[in-house]
Amino acid sequence: MPVPYKCVMKSVILLSHGSQSQASQSEVAELARKIAREGSFAYVQYAYLGSAEPLFANAVQQLVQRGAVEIVVLLHFLNSGNHVIEDVPALIAAAERQHPAVKFLITQPAGLHPALPALCFDLIQNAQPSSGGSHAQA
Repeated sequence: MPVPYKCVMKSVILLSHGSQSQASQSEVAELARKIAREGSFAYVQYAYLGSAEPLFANAVQQLVQRGAVEIVVLLHFLNSGNHVIEDVPALIAAAERQHPAVKFLITQPAGLHPALPALCFDLIQNAQPSSGGSHAQA
């Protein structure tokens, strides 16, 4: 049975740290939906290292079951801390062992991207008065 063309295009896992906060989980889910709408990827799934579901291994399994053969792990991390340097590569190595036919790619953390200063300037320009610890949605 031939594999549909859509399955050979890149799929994406937006990988975040994870939080018990429903607001944080909603923000990650919304970012994944925006990436799916605005990109040309076969599938976009969000996942977490812990504290929330789905965990990375579960997201990989879901994409593989849908026919993904190339998965880009989009790091939703600002800097190269222990999660980026140690934890995520270990998770990807385990996924590669479990799914040897799937190609895994990984992005740099967002803090290394050359567009980050422009984003920071935009955030500064649009800063809002503090509301006691909460923030306004963009």
